Order: sequence, then structure tokens, then C-alpha cells
Amino acid sequence: MESPPHSLSPVPDAQRAPIASASPVADLGWRATTRRLVASVRVALENPARLPAGFCYQFLALGWAFGIAAAVPVIVRLVSPTVAFDLGFTSLHSSTAFDALVRDGHWTVYGVGLLALSLRFAPGLARSFFLGEGQRPIAQTSKVGRGFGVSCAAIWVQIVVTMLAASTLTVLLVFLCMLFLGADPDGPLPKLGASLAVGFLFVYGATLGALYHLALASLVRHQRGAGSALLHAWRLVRSQPAGAARAVALEGALYAAVAYLEWVVPTMFRMGGIATLLVLALSGVTRAGFWSRTYHAFGGVEPVPPTGAASAA
Repeated sequence: MESPPHSLSPVPDAQRAPIASASPVADLGWRATTRRLVASVRVALENPARLPAGFCYQFLALGWAFGIAAAVPVIVRLVSPTVAFDLGFTSLHSSTAFDALVRDGHWTVYGVGLLALSLRFAPGLARSFFLGEGQRPIAQTSKVGRGFGVSCAAIWVQIVVTMLAASTLTVLLVFLCMLFLGADPDGPLPKLGASLAVGFLFVYGATLGALYHLALASLVRHQRGAGSALLHAWRLVRSQPAGAARAVALEGALYAAVAYLEWVVPTMFRMGGIATLLVLALSGVTRAGFWSRTYHAFGGVEPVPPTGAASAA
């Protein structure tokens, strides 16, 4: 089984241009991809010092979910209040965490503070896997994440905005189709359309999440800008679509497992809130390790050729 590189050498400026293609350095099949996920889970369980940073990593990893939550009030304002009530948008709107952040000033402060911490610790956690060390104290994780906050924020905002736009357009398209067909709000057709929209958005969100993880790995590994890191991540995915699809499928399975544990854990333990935080932290460390290994398997850790060399190839 392959492992991430154990050192980070300085990358010359001329070698930070986006690559034109990528060659995998490891097996990208189902079995190898699953082994990378299992190895990442093992590392998360064996390294409790990484859990605080793992929670911050998990917070940013849900950028696509924040995009969906931010789209809900936009959708409610674009459709008529009566139709919004019939389709259940008003109740969804009143219960979203995003809307709670907007209404409650205290939660806004907490959310902004957590976002600021995450922009420091999430890149530090991702970079620590490339440094190849085991237990890394939280202070050292913060130190190695220094200097990546602005670029990480730029990547995260692009993911959130992209998901917001995709969610709004998808739901509005389903809504307009229902109006055009004259479907009964209580009939099966709107439920079918809503189910298809939710399924599409989940797959699209998991794909955006994969781009975010690969872009963050590219950012901390090659010390590149946000736009260059996202382009690098997209070209890695495009060069190996089957391997990327397998990684995205396991990413979606991890999301589903975490959601299930968030629902089950509070009913099994008296201190359910703390147990839920531990589940999220373990999930964050697992994700950081899994995508650092996946980035390495895709060939992303190889030196990036200059623009001229890439175009000549």
C-alpha cells in the first residue's frame, strides 16, 4: 500500500503552473481506494492529537452543504409564498442552520470564529499528512497551516457559491417543470422531481467536495494559489475519471455514515453532544488522510512541469 510523501521540498515558481495531465502512481481500483480509506480511519483512531484540527477540517469539508443551506432562502424568495408553503420550502427555510446564523447574532459570531480557526487548522492538518508525522500537537498543526488561510478561504467560497447556484437552478428547474406540466402538489410527480433533484445535488455536492479536498492538497503541497489549485484538482479528476468516481463514491458513503452516526450516537450515549463532536472530528481526520493518499495516488505530488513543458507535451 502506498503512503504519502514524507517531506515537502520547496517548489520553484516556474513549476507551479497547472499540469496538463497526470499519471497515477498507484492503483485506483475499488480495492485499493477502499484500503486507502481504511488506512485513514486507522490513522484517525490512533492519533487523538489531530482531532481538534479534524473537526475544523470537517467544518470546511461541508462547504457544499452550506451552499445548499444558503440556497433555501433564495429559493423561497423566488417562488410565491403559497407555492413555497405547499412544497414545504417555508418549513425547511425556518429550520436551516444557515437561517439560524442569520437570525441569531451569537451564532453568527460563533460561526465566523469557527471559520477563522478552520482556515488555519484545516490546511495545517492536510499539510501534516504530507509531512509524514504521526501525532502532531494542535500548536504544530496551526504552525504548518500558517500562510494558507486566504487561499483556502478562496477555494471554500468558490465551492459554496457554486453549490448555491447549482441548488437554486436545479430546484427552480424542477419547480418550473411542475408548473408547465400542471402537476398536483400532492401528487406523485412533484415528489419524483424532488427526489431526482436531491439525488443529483448529493452527487454534485460530493463531486465538489472531492474537488475541494484535492485543491486543498494541491495548495499545501505545491504552495500554489486558489485558482491554480482548483484547476490542478479538476485536471487530476479529468485525467482519471474512473478513479475519481470511486473516490467520490466512498466520500459519499463516508458522508452517509457520519450522518447516520450523528443520528444514532446521541440516542446511545448520555453525553450525545460530545460524542457527536468526536464523530465529526474523526471524520475530518479520516477525510484529510484519505484525500492526501488519493492525491498521491493520482500523481498529484509529482513536480509540476512549467507551462511551456506542459503545452509542448
